[in-house]
Amino acid sequence: MDQDKSFRQFEGQEEFISLLAENQRKIFSYILAMVGRRTIAEDIMQQTLLVMWKEFESFQGGTNFSAWGKKIAYFKILEFRKQNARRVLLDEETIRELSDLSEEVSRNSDGRLRALEGCMNKLKESNLRLIAMRYQQGMSCKEIAKAINRPIQTIYKSMARIYTALKECIDRTIVVWNSDLE
Repeated sequence: MDQDKSFRQFEGQEEFISLLAENQRKIFSYILAMVGRRTIAEDIMQQTLLVMWKEFESFQGGTNFSAWGKKIAYFKILEFRKQNARRVLLDEETIRELSDLSEEVSRNSDGRLRALEGCMNKLKESNLRLIAMRYQQGMSCKEIAKAINRPIQTIYKSMARIYTALKECIDRTIVVWNSDLE
């Protein structure tokens, strides 16, 4: 019996760590945007993580872990605000509006990232190779030009065309997705 309980706790810990690894940056970015100071954001993040860990059993699997963490962070931010009323520059209404805006931006950026993945799959192999050299290998345009024996202006023009094609593809994809929702 104790062994079953230990195993379930281990599975829960593993799930928590996995979800946290995927979403910690989003939650911290949200907190930082709300408080504006890294040291304060780090303190609030630690408090948020403690609550998330203690309350993980109440998290509904399959729902948005990031949104759940941000909601806990929101209340920790309000708590900080009350405890440090003299140091706080934003009122509660502004914090609520920023929180709502942050959620909207987060939803939009998640959608744009999914659209980018799909659009990347549509690129020609030669364009994918340029993107990989630039962003996976961290090469400068000058280094790419030297590596593939092409003029640097050719690389700049190719990268500009790729960026434009990706942006247009992402925008079209988002429009289609939004029209499917209506």
